[in-house]
Formats: sequence, C-alpha cells, structure tokens
Amino acid sequence: MIEPVNFAVVDGNIIIRTTARTRFAAAATDAVVAFEVDGVDPVHPGGWSVLVQGVAEKVTDPPESGWLQQVPGASWPVVDTQFLCISTRVLSGRGDTTVAAAR
Repeated sequence: MIEPVNFAVVDGNIIIRTTARTRFAAAATDAVVAFEVDGVDPVHPGGWSVLVQGVAEKVTDPPESGWLQQVPGASWPVVDTQFLCISTRVLSGRGDTTVAAAR
C-alpha cells in the first residue's frame, strides 16, 4: 500500500499522523514499512531521495501523543488521531545536483 502522509522527523524517527480508523493505520501498525521522501532543489538544479525502513509502532502514551500534536509537519488535524512512529532500521538515499544540467 502506498499512501501520501503528513510527517515530521523527531529524534531520527519518522512521525506520521493519521486517523485510527483507516486501512492505512491498520496495515502499517506494528508492521515493517518503507517510507520515502523526495525533493527538488528549486534554486540549484537537482534533487534528493531518502528511503527509511523500520517498524511502524502506534504511539500510545498520552503525554507523548499530546506533545506530538504540537510538532510541525505532523500537525494536520484529523478526527480520531493516531500517531505512528517509524524507528529507523535501514536508511538509504541519494542526491544529485547534476540531474537538471544533464537534461
């Protein structure tokens, strides 16, 4: 399953805010997942891509969930909020500032 998500990086972990009643939350919770983020540099030609693999665990501690509601990037309001934390087990990526120049 591939889904666009709102996320933030906190202490090297990926935090995803979702709704607990979605198929995504059910499929990802306590599962090994892959998370990818890509970007393009609008000033310098090129871009980058990062892939994280890890286990997505539901954040169940009420104080931690409350704190995460304030984290920029993970703060898009949703009904029945659930936070998933992906602890990084494998990290890979690449960046290329010559992509646009080669075209």
